[in-house]
Amino acid sequence: MDGMRGLLILITSFFLLTACDKPPEKDRPSADLKTHELCTSLLADARNRDLAEWDTGKIQQLERCGEAGLGLLSLALGAKDAGLRRAAIEALGRGRVYGARMLVAAFVKDPSGAADLRQPAWSAVQALTGARHADARQQAAVLLERMVEADPSDRRGMEALGGLMADADKAVRRGALRSLGMLGERAKPQLQAVSHSLLMDAEDSLRAAAAETLGRMGPAGQDELERLLGHADPDVRRHVLLALGRLNLTQGKLSQVLSARLADPEPTLRQAAYDSILPLAMQGKERSLLLQGLRDESSSVRLHVLGLLAQLPAREDSIKALRWVLREGSAEEVRLAAERLGALGPQAKSVLADLATRAEGSKGEKAIEQGAARACLRALVLIQADKHKLARELGHLFEKAQSLAVRVLAAEKLGAMGRDAGGEEKRLKRGMTDEDAQIRAAALGAMLDIRRSARAGST
Repeated sequence: MDGMRGLLILITSFFLLTACDKPPEKDRPSADLKTHELCTSLLADARNRDLAEWDTGKIQQLERCGEAGLGLLSLALGAKDAGLRRAAIEALGRGRVYGARMLVAAFVKDPSGAADLRQPAWSAVQALTGARHADARQQAAVLLERMVEADPSDRRGMEALGGLMADADKAVRRGALRSLGMLGERAKPQLQAVSHSLLMDAEDSLRAAAAETLGRMGPAGQDELERLLGHADPDVRRHVLLALGRLNLTQGKLSQVLSARLADPEPTLRQAAYDSILPLAMQGKERSLLLQGLRDESSSVRLHVLGLLAQLPAREDSIKALRWVLREGSAEEVRLAAERLGALGPQAKSVLADLATRAEGSKGEKAIEQGAARACLRALVLIQADKHKLARELGHLFEKAQSLAVRVLAAEKLGAMGRDAGGEEKRLKRGMTDEDAQIRAAALGAMLDIRRSARAGST
């Protein structure tokens, strides 16, 4: 009980002390209100461009107005009074990120006509590179890019960006890489630093960004990428390959670069090489190199290439490679290959026998293999232009396929053909006495659809 009483006394004392420590709201001076009134007045001056009435005292007052005040200070940079302009420059230099932005914007707008802004702008941006908050250092990377573009002869920008690439914060490092990439060939002095980032950065996404930055640094960057294709680390080689694939290399040059990588012992590297070929294949070039991947020794690579082919228009030149997949590939590969062949339609009629064989299947097949068999049946329907032949093939699959799902699908396709499948009624009738209820139901449904279609055609 005594403990509870003591706790209540402590809480009550706290609230009393708090209340006594602060004056009532209405009695306290409102600094925010005064600042607001000051900024409103100064804004009115700025709107009227009444800079003649401004003085260094007003400049100091503007610093209290936060970003709004710094924005107004940038107007004072246009004052004819040299002292007023100097005071505005000094105030902006103390304005951290926003002040640095204003100085850089004013300098890059007219580098030759704003020579007195050059040193303050550089100093403000350099100060940001050592800021405590990572957001400010990220802003420094952006501003450094603009300063280098406006003042390329000054080496401070490149040196500062190189320093930011070693920053502890990954977002700052990413910003530095992006700025260097935007500078293109002008970023060449930092080529080795970017290359080091590609090799050593702990963040995989930043290693990829470093590779892309090298690709934007002109011929020297491309040469460095090609040199790194032989690096021992497969992740480095993968990032380099993807970066090279994004470059606008000539067809012969890219083929020369990629040919050795297509035989790389690492499957992930071969996948990256085929990724690099895809942009050319979309232009109708190097398709043969891409199709070569369908015979890769690794199933993961073959599946990857089949996924890439799905992004391209179906063409007859892929039939031979896809037929090999039908005969030799895993069930999942067969499924994807059948989908690509189906997209070719009657052009792929040379693989009809292979599709029918895989659709029929063999005893003891697993569910994934049944999925491949269904895909082959669907492709067969899309490719076979002769309706009578199609009906016979579907009727055969209805009776002989090892997969229950394929037999049901074959019956559904026969029903969808209507009276064109009338010659397969005998097989469907036999199916109506099958021991499996699903087969009996599918046969009955197909029979009804065929007869309905026949009656509709006779009326």
